[in-house]
Formats: sequence, C-alpha cells, structure tokens
Amino acid sequence: MGEGEDWVAAAMRSATSPGLRASGKPAPRLSTASHTGAAGAGPATPLTPAPLPKLAGPPEPPPEPLGRQARMEAGDLVFSSDFDSGNCWVVRKRMGDAAIPPAEALYDDYRPSDAYLNGNAEPPVQDPRDDIYEVWVAPDCVGTPWETTNRSWFHFSVAGGEPGRRVCFRIMNTNAHQKLFEQDMRPVYRYATHPQWMRVADRVTHHKVLTHGVVDIPFTFERSEKVYISFTYPYPHTQLLDKMVEWEHRANAAGLVFSKNLLCLSVDQNPVFDITLTSPASETSFKFGAYGNPAGSRRGSGVEATAVASEDAPPEGGREKKIILISARVHPCETPASFVLEGVVDKLLNVHEDPEAAALMDAFIFRIVPCLNPDGIIRGHCRNDPFGRNLNRFYQSPDRWGTPSIHHLKELFMSLQASGKLFYYMDLHAHHNKRGFFFYGNNFDSIETQVSVQSLAYLTQLASDHFSMPGCLFSKAAMSSAGGKDGSKEGSARVSLFAASGFPYCYTLEANFNAANITDAGCATIPASLRYSPDTWQGMGRAVLTATHGLLQPASGAVPAILAASPHQDMAGLRRHVEAQIPVPKSAKSAEKNRPGKVRRKVNPDFLRSQQAAAEGESVVAGAEGAPLRRE
Repeated sequence: MGEGEDWVAAAMRSATSPGLRASGKPAPRLSTASHTGAAGAGPATPLTPAPLPKLAGPPEPPPEPLGRQARMEAGDLVFSSDFDSGNCWVVRKRMGDAAIPPAEALYDDYRPSDAYLNGNAEPPVQDPRDDIYEVWVAPDCVGTPWETTNRSWFHFSVAGGEPGRRVCFRIMNTNAHQKLFEQDMRPVYRYATHPQWMRVADRVTHHKVLTHGVVDIPFTFERSEKVYISFTYPYPHTQLLDKMVEWEHRANAAGLVFSKNLLCLSVDQNPVFDITLTSPASETSFKFGAYGNPAGSRRGSGVEATAVASEDAPPEGGREKKIILISARVHPCETPASFVLEGVVDKLLNVHEDPEAAALMDAFIFRIVPCLNPDGIIRGHCRNDPFGRNLNRFYQSPDRWGTPSIHHLKELFMSLQASGKLFYYMDLHAHHNKRGFFFYGNNFDSIETQVSVQSLAYLTQLASDHFSMPGCLFSKAAMSSAGGKDGSKEGSARVSLFAASGFPYCYTLEANFNAANITDAGCATIPASLRYSPDTWQGMGRAVLTATHGLLQPASGAVPAILAASPHQDMAGLRRHVEAQIPVPKSAKSAEKNRPGKVRRKVNPDFLRSQQAAAEGESVVAGAEGAPLRRE
C-alpha cells in the first residue's frame, strides 16, 4: 500500500496474481499476512462497518459486489459466480500440497494473504489428493468501508469436469459452524440442464482455523456439463419474482383476491413487494378466541400488554376479518425462510381441496412481505445489506432512505395494529446451530397474555413432528440480549414492534438449515429421510397454518381437528397445559409467597431446563418417552 493510501483504495486495485481471476471486474489487492502495521499491511482485526448517517434522500449506489466474478480459471476448471445470489471470490488449484487444516500463514484475518496468492505459503503437511480447489468466499460488502466478517454463503458454478472425476472443493474462509457440520450438514449441487438441487453424496469435513472454518466438499462429477455448488438450497431473487407470478395466476384461477403492491424500492433500487391474499368475502363467521386487539400500551409505560377476546355479538352478516402479517428474508443466506413462505402460500391457494385453507382465507387477510433484503440476496451476501448492516437490528429507528424496507414494514405493522385487526405478525428466519423449527417470542408479566402468546407454538408442535417446543424461547433475557457485532435484539422485528405498539403477538420462526433435533451431535450419517429439504421447510409453512386454524372458533362451536385429536381436547385444555409449562416470574413468586390459601402452580422442570439452555445458545434434545431432556 502506498504512503497515504487508505486500505479501501488498495483493496479495490486489481490483483496481479496470474490464473486467479480472468473476469472483467476489478479484483481486490489483498494485504500481506503481517499484522504488525508495517507498510502494506491490512487491518489488524476484522473490520467494523462504517456507520451510515441518517439520509435526506436516496444514498449513492454502493460498489458492485466483488464476490460475483464472471470467470476464474483454476487448473483445468472454470469457476463463475456472476449471477443472482452468486458468491465466489478467489479460486486456486493445489497439487498435492494442501494441509488439513491449512497453515495459518495462508490467512490475513479472514482474507487470503499475499503469500498465499503468490504461491509462497506452502503448508508443511502434505495431502495425497491432487484435485483440491481452494475457494475463498467474499465477506459481505468486501472492498468497501462497510465490509463485514459475515461469509457463510457460497454459490458458484464449475465447468470443465468429466464424468467420474473426483475433486475436493475446499472452502477456505467461511464462518465457523462446527456444530452444523458435525450434524452432517451437506451443501447442494445441480447441473445446468437439471433444475433439481441435491445434497452432495459424501459427508463434508469442517476444521476451525483461527476464527473461521475450512470446509472440504468431496465431489464426483456425474456429467460433463456445468455444475452449480451452493451452501444450501438457493432461493435467488429472480426465483421469488417468478414465484409471485405463479401465485397470482393460481389465485385468479381459484377466485381469490390477490394483489401485489410495491412497498418500496431498496437502496439498489430493487422492488420490495407487499402481497395481499384472501377470499372475496369481506366478513367472517369465525370467532378469534383469546387473540384480539391488545388492551395495553407500549411496554415500559406501566401498562402490561394483554390480549382480550373480541367476542361481542357480531354485526349483521358477520365479523370483520383479522389480518396476519408475515415477512421473510431479512438475512440473504436464510433461504429456508423463503421455502417456509412457499408452504404458507401454497396451502392458502389450495382452497378447493383443503378445508383448513378455505377456513383461513374466509377468516383472515394475509399481508406478506416476501423479501426484505433483495439487495443482499442479489449481491450474494450472507447477512447484511449493501451498507454492511443487519437490517433486523434497525426496527427501533428505521431510516426512510437508508433502510427503506424496514421503515415501510414498520409503518405497515403500526397501521394494521392501530386498526385493531392484526391477529399476529411472524418474521421467518433460518438458524445454523439449533436444530429443528422453533419460535422466539416475547415475555409478559401477565400469565394470561403469556399463555395466549405461547399457544400458537404448542399448536404448531401438534401440527409437525419437526417443531421443537424445547427450542422455543419466550424470555425477557432474549428480548434485550446483545447480538454480538450485530447489536442488541431490542432492534429486532419481534421485540421492537412490540415495544412500539404493545401488540403481544410478534413471533420469529426459525428453521434449521439441516435437520431436526432428534439426532446427537457428532452423529453418524443422518438418513436422507431426516435431512431437511425444500419439502420439509414448505411443510412447516403448512403446519403453522394448521396451528393458526386451531385458534379459530367456528360459529358452530365445533372444536378444530388439531385440538380435538390432541390430549388437550379443546382450547381450554390446551391453555391449562401451556400455563403449567410456564415458569412463574420471580416478581409473582415474591408477591404470592405469604398469601394464605395460595395454590402453587406446578412447573415442568424439563421446560425450565430447555429455557435455560435456549438462553445460553445450546440445543436441547427430547429424550425417549418419559426420559428427561438432555443438554448438548
């Protein structure tokens, strides 16, 4: 780096190492391995993204993503990532001299060192394999002042392979997800002329080096055509746009109301859509149980948010429909969220064959924001927007120009809540560590409110064997805990929107990338039937709707099937069960301690352990029937 030249300018200069890049885009000049601050050294620690001030108008367009490269030649193979959601930064073939794990001399923080790029950092341990292709993932916003250390996502194509040839794609610098790969997580692949994605046949290996992970992906070419490799099943923005067209056609054919409105434009000027889906009827005969407009104000005002039943005598013709608001893909790499959403919409559109779907469409108006971060998806990011921000920490004070999707979603939420029609809000995510599907929700001093909020989670457990009630977390600590480099969870959707409105029914649904919570960490190969796929994630979307249907009270007084077939028999039985699982708040314990004639409520010790483990970020696995839960 020249005297007086900042590292950003140096990073944007073209690299001179032959054979690493042959695209027309500038490649970053990567700093040396030295962390001493000598001339030519890059930053000594991972970067803190530069803050973006409040804006009075649209920001200047961010630089083009360096993780999307048109052509990279490595030996006799040609790599590319210049497509929607692509990410592959640097590629190099090593001939029988790659260590497992690689020597630390190859790294400058999470970047490849100059010594590596120049071929001068040979590890001391020899690997007998000679077809090893080392792939470096571009961190979000690489080469800009907003560069982050998020780099789990990879998605690239490879051309030049021959049938039967076996190679190893070594991802050199991902975020360390040791637990995920110990649980037999496998990336996916597909060939250019075959749209079906499949998990790779052989188990991958993961090694932690410094603060990042090195992942070896054994792969045998089955065809001579181009093959695509991805961290997990991709869901690029173009796929969402195509899917929305399909949804609209199906809705019209079924005689449903479907509208697709522009909520806003992102900072990269990509559309963020707001979908409305319901039946033509404007009123419903259904009752909504304990869910209704909360009788309370903002948290911290001294008034606890509580749910009240809206069961007054209906006006002539029926009650007004309630509204369910769903959002997804605030984090680009969390593609399971989009598949869960697919399951939701697919079930709703099947009104002529599915009585539950017909009832839900007659009772609710669904408002869906399917993609909150299209820029991050298109750029091949893992977690952030083009300015290096985790948008799920900006709900407290979103900026109209800087974080437009969050600003407009919050406005939509507040408008729906003020109308008294909002039934619940759910934000869809994916999770690397905790297995299965689970909810994060908020915590209340009122036991009645807490029971109402958690009832949806218990119904979802009845609807799907993949849902993990022990994995759910409804604690005060989870509403304010620091999110590491991302900041406090007080800025997240479920916490901030409740704090701003007093509306208690705000949920996060998390879906594991890989498998359910029924196997041990470090287990042998997970059977294909237990490994998650788009079908599994879509099934959870349908299960959430089945659970939602269980909250409805038909005019006939009939008990919904999911409750009638359960040990609880009806909603009153479910609420008693839910209340028995909720720990008594300390404040309530103190107040009740010396009250004469008090009745002590039993608390399930397994549930207490699961809540403690969830707060500590551990996964909890349900044992055999009657056995205690065990912590991993």
